[in-house]
This record gives sequence, structure tokens and C-alpha cells, in this order.
Amino acid sequence: MKTILTTLILILSTTLIAQVIWVPTDQSTIQEGIDAASDGDTILVSNGTYYENINFLGKAITVASQYLMEMDSSHIYNTIIDGSQPSPGDSACVVLFNSGEDTTSVLYGFTITGGTGCYWPYLPLFTKLKAGGGVQIINCGAKICHNIITDNHVENEWEAFGGGVHGADIPEDRMIIVEDNLVYNNTVTGKIWVKGGGICVAFCHTRIRNNVVRNNESIGESITMYNAAGGIWYSSSVPYVTHVDISGNTITNNEVISSNSVSSKNYGGGMVIMAEDMIGSVYQNTIANNTITASGLSNGGGLLIDQCDSLEVFDNVIHGNQSNALSSYGGGIGVWESQPLLSHNLIYDNRADKGGGIWVGGNDQSHAQIINNTIYGNDADKGGGIYLNNSICNIKNTIAWGNTAISDPGIYQEISFDNTINYSDVQGGWSGIGFYNIDSDPLFLDPLSGDFHLTQNSPCINAGDPNSPPDPDGSICDMGAFYYGIWPGIQHTKADNHTIKCFPNPFSRSITIEYELEKPGNVQITLSNHLGQQIKNVVRSNNQSGLHQYKWDATNLPDGIYFVHIRSGGEISTRKIIKMR
Repeated sequence: MKTILTTLILILSTTLIAQVIWVPTDQSTIQEGIDAASDGDTILVSNGTYYENINFLGKAITVASQYLMEMDSSHIYNTIIDGSQPSPGDSACVVLFNSGEDTTSVLYGFTITGGTGCYWPYLPLFTKLKAGGGVQIINCGAKICHNIITDNHVENEWEAFGGGVHGADIPEDRMIIVEDNLVYNNTVTGKIWVKGGGICVAFCHTRIRNNVVRNNESIGESITMYNAAGGIWYSSSVPYVTHVDISGNTITNNEVISSNSVSSKNYGGGMVIMAEDMIGSVYQNTIANNTITASGLSNGGGLLIDQCDSLEVFDNVIHGNQSNALSSYGGGIGVWESQPLLSHNLIYDNRADKGGGIWVGGNDQSHAQIINNTIYGNDADKGGGIYLNNSICNIKNTIAWGNTAISDPGIYQEISFDNTINYSDVQGGWSGIGFYNIDSDPLFLDPLSGDFHLTQNSPCINAGDPNSPPDPDGSICDMGAFYYGIWPGIQHTKADNHTIKCFPNPFSRSITIEYELEKPGNVQITLSNHLGQQIKNVVRSNNQSGLHQYKWDATNLPDGIYFVHIRSGGEISTRKIIKMR
């Protein structure tokens, strides 16, 4: 009770005239609460299922479940807005922003489900575009946080966008923020243009951060000409330069599906970024196990970058994605007519016909900078690691190793322009323009477990471009995504003194770490993220020899890929773990 009262005092103190409206105590429905509210008010909704299709009506208000007060995620699961029963004439979006709102209009802590979208109001023929199954944001801004957005399905004869969330045509002084949501099992289905099974945002400033976007689908039927972005779509072509931040998301198991042979473009199983006038960053995301399944052309199983003049893509883990079609490109990343900077990404175990890891093309208009990436275990018919086609790329400090292909497992160049590769480790070597390249096993710590840190005898240590910024320890830049010594004082060697197991894996709330010591000694168990940054000191103790178990509650840990490290007797072992709700 003390926590609730304190929270209410904080809410009320934000403005002298603000009030808290309880649903269903003060108003019987959420929409009635919104109708009665004024700017600055908070509508707090008790647990239950509310069959409504709500509209924020341009008000700067917060509509929230009791999660806002208690930070108990059970309120998110148990406070449901179900938009499957719209009244005649109402929008079939579950939540609608269409009256000039901005990010002071906040949707917080609900399960949003049952929406089928609404027709876009700015087209002469409304039947051509239907969008926004769960949340629709039209010509305004909004803030969408800590929601579960699931089982919303937009179907249309022509164009269908944004199964979970859709927002577009936003004024320059507004933006869309989508943070800390679980967006899953949403679909878009159409016959001409189909995009954004999970999230589709266009023509605006936006921040899409720390979401889990999984198991969404973009489905093309009949003569679909453009089918894209099972997970997330962002595009922009407006008179002003848009600012875009897509970071910290887990984008996994999304799919672009097109069964007809007429379909010409099937893009971005996980995500598509298409924007000319944009300053954008895509960073610290996990883009994994996304798929394009089509009979026509496909590009970018994990991520497609299309017509982007200024985009930085860094510190991402991109793995297990597939671009499948009669002609498929870019299993991990596809780049078309763009000039991105790709740096410090781990790209592994992806698949396409051309460019298992990365494909770059576009009639000499692609000028990608590919710097300090680790590209491993990808598979293609040509260019297992990287495929360069009609491009002018600068590749340096990059490792392309352990990839497979019928032709050129490391890097394949179809048409020779001025692609330059320097200070890189390329399996099979590089015969094109470049210098100071090597062809040597990089000696990763444990690639089979997903640990691509360098061991102490790696030829890639201090072998990068000496004119590049030095590594954080002050030494010459190493090749690859991770510099050696990212955990100070820890030698990355194989361990003979102990073994480690982690189960269940993947896990949702808690995980058991089991380790066996051959002899007694001090044990330290730490957790790092996919960038090698230590985020948790799990165990530090003195143990006897034998089998030991530690059950760790990771409820508050964001979904994603992590590494458990056990250090004992001067040796270290590492295991990859995956947290997934």
C-alpha cells in the first residue's frame, strides 16, 4: 500500500491540476476515462479484459495498467485491451492516435490484441491501404512502452502495413517512441504491397528500443509486388532529415512469406531500413533466425539496407537468418544502393545463394564501409562470407573465416570496381585491391558455443590498421568485432580444471548453472552481453572439488544472447545462453 500511495503522490505532483482516473471504478471503460481526462491526467486501469477500440483524442495523457505503479509484469499480462469487437463505424485498430498527439501521450503496460487495422485516411481510395492492427499512429506522435502486442492481423486486398504497430506521416516536431514491448504473433497479409508484420514506421523521427519482436509474419498473396519486413520496417522520404534510433531489440523468428512466382521483391526477414534523408543508427540488436520464404527474389534474411545515405549499423549480433528464394541474396545483411557503415558486428551461421553473411550491390551506388566485423560460419553458393556486386566498398579490420561456398568461401567479387580490403583475415585470401591481409585461423575462443573472442595466440591481435582508433586498452586495433582482453585480467584459454553446463537453455526466468571442479579452489562466475561487456558478477566463492549448482533468478534481465564465464585456477570456460520469454 505504501508503494501505491507513493506512486500516486508522484503522479499527482507532476501538475497541480492533474488527476488519476480509475477504470472501472471512476469510469466503466477505458474510452470513458479518456473522454473525461484532461492533459496531464493518468488513467489507471485495473486487471481485466476490456473489449474496446480506444482513441487518445489528441490528449497528453498516460493510459496505463497497474504495472505503472507496482512494476509487476503480471499486470501487463492480465490487463487486456481486446479490439476484436469494434462498434460500427469505429476503427478496428485496438489503439488509435490521430489527433495531433506527441510523446506526452503514453500507452503503458497492457496486452494489446484482436486488432485488424483501419484504412489509411489520406488516400483517395481508402481500400488501397489498411494498417495498424494493434496500434495506429496517424500524422502525430506517441509513446508506446511496456506492452505485449500480440495476435493482431491486418488483411487487405491491396496494401497491408504494421500488424502490431503502424505509424506514418508524422510532423517534424513529433516523433514515435516504441520501447520495452513484446511484439509477437502479428501478421500483415496483402496482394500488392505488404510490410511490417510486427512494426511498420515511416516518414518520422523514431526510437525503437529494447523490444522483443518475434514470430511476426508478412504474407504476400496472389500478385504481390513487394513483401518485406517480417519484424520491423522503417522508411523515410520527407522534406526534413529524420533521426532514427533502433537499438537493444531482439528480433527473432520473423518471416516474410510469398508463395507466388510473380512476386518480385521479398525483403528483410527480420528488418528493413529504407531511407534517403535520415541520420540513423541500428545498434546492439540481436537479429536471429528470421527467414524469407519466396519463389521470386529475396534479399536480407536478417536485415536489408535499401537506399540509405547515412546509416550506422554497429555492435549487433546477426545469426541464423536465411534468405530463401529462386534467387536469394544476403543471408545476414543485404545492402542495396546504400552507403552504410557496418562496424563491430558479429555475423554468423546465416544462409543465402549469394552472400551468406553480407551481400552488397546496386549499380556502383553502394559504398559500404565494413570495419571490424566478425563473419563466420555463413553459407552460400558464392561468397560464403561476403558477396560484392557492382559496389565500391572499403573493408578493413574484418575477419571472414569458417564460411562455406562452392565459390570463394571468404569474399566473392562479381564485377570489379574499387572494392578495397585491408588489414583483414580472409580465409582463402583476397586477390583484389588491398594490402596487409592475412589468411590464418583467427583462433576464436569457442565458436561452436558462439564465443568469438580471440585467444592469446590469435594472429588477429594488434593486426588491424594502425591508423584506426586504438582498442580500449590502448593497443593497436585488433581484427574482428571483439578486441582481445575485453575482460581485464582474464586469460581466454580452454579450461581443464572445470566444466560448466547451463539449463534450461533457452530460458525464460531462471537458469541453473552447473559446474564441476577437479580440485578445490576459488570460483568466479560472471555474465556478459553479446558485446563482451560484463553485466553481472553471479558467483564468487571458494568451492571444494566435485559438482556444484547455482540457480540464478534472471527475471529482470532483458531478452537476448548472453555468455556465462566460469574462472577457476587461472582458466576460463564460456557458455552461450539465450533468455526468451
